[in-house]
Amino acid sequence: QVARWLAAFPPEVRGGEPALQVWVGHGEARAGRLDEALAAYDRAQALYEARGDQAGVFKLLVRRLTLAARGRDLVQFGRLSLQAQGLVPLGRVEDVADFHLARAQAADQRGDAALARECNEAVLDLAVDDDVEASASLVIALINLFSAAFQRGEVLAAAQHVGRAVAVAEERGLYAYRHLAVVLQAHLSMVTGDPDGAGLLLR
Repeated sequence: QVARWLAAFPPEVRGGEPALQVWVGHGEARAGRLDEALAAYDRAQALYEARGDQAGVFKLLVRRLTLAARGRDLVQFGRLSLQAQGLVPLGRVEDVADFHLARAQAADQRGDAALARECNEAVLDLAVDDDVEASASLVIALINLFSAAFQRGEVLAAAQHVGRAVAVAEERGLYAYRHLAVVLQAHLSMVTGDPDGAGLLLR
């Protein structure tokens, strides 16, 4: 559907509008064509730079470092992270949230649980307001914190994180995220000896 929407724009418009190039990159990344995705992101970043749009440049750096984290390319991730760090104050809230989540993922891959926790908690400190994308990132951060607390045996902290994840997802209409958080809540009830509570959650 997104590909059809992009194809509706004339090539000269699609090639000259950074926001459209961002979507081209998203489509290529989702199709597993990472080289093409990075090329589209590079074109978008160059267009944002030409316009002096630092928030747009930050968005593209975050997208690229997110791909680097997923690909476990920690050298590339580190370079991009340093570039993005200085632009955080200029970034839009949803991109700042994604920046912290990408850093949390990379820290987790390195086995740095303390840094991963710090990065996830940084998302909780953002004023997401009614921003749906940022709200989704907030739920992801809460689920990450739930998982880490659960693995450490910190049941109360785990329950608080997943409970807040359910509340945020329900309030913002993020029903897929709410379903996931409720399943995790039910699992926590089961392992802590409350199967009846788990059953109620899953009804």
